[in-house]
Amino acid sequence: MMSDQKEKGVIAVEIALILPFLILLLLGSLDFGLLVHQHQVIQNAAREGARFSAQNQIGQHGITAADIQNRVVAYCAEQNVTIQAADVTVVQNRDYLVGTTLIRASEITVNHSRSMMTPGMSALLGDPVTIGARGVFRNFY
Repeated sequence: MMSDQKEKGVIAVEIALILPFLILLLLGSLDFGLLVHQHQVIQNAAREGARFSAQNQIGQHGITAADIQNRVVAYCAEQNVTIQAADVTVVQNRDYLVGTTLIRASEITVNHSRSMMTPGMSALLGDPVTIGARGVFRNFY
């Protein structure tokens, strides 16, 4: 009988020692997964902004750089990722060499900083973590 109680006590101590590490591992995995999700959303938003920019020249039909930035911000907001218009850079006259042909393209760059939630993840990845994305589309105008 006495050995059963000792075994239960040993199991309780082992769980008490291991549980904090398991919780940190779970939270770290969740935090890293959210980081990857946000990167994917920001990459898609940059691509969407570049597509919109490639179809609409700034100065034509009342289109401004702020309209393009707001399109990127709105895309991120739909996916519950909050960025500022200042995080979005719009360049509509980027020269790109495709084979032997020089083309004009629109380039949208998004840089967003995010703090990690899990203790210790900041030491591994830095704090804050900067997520960057770029989208490029050939201009249609």
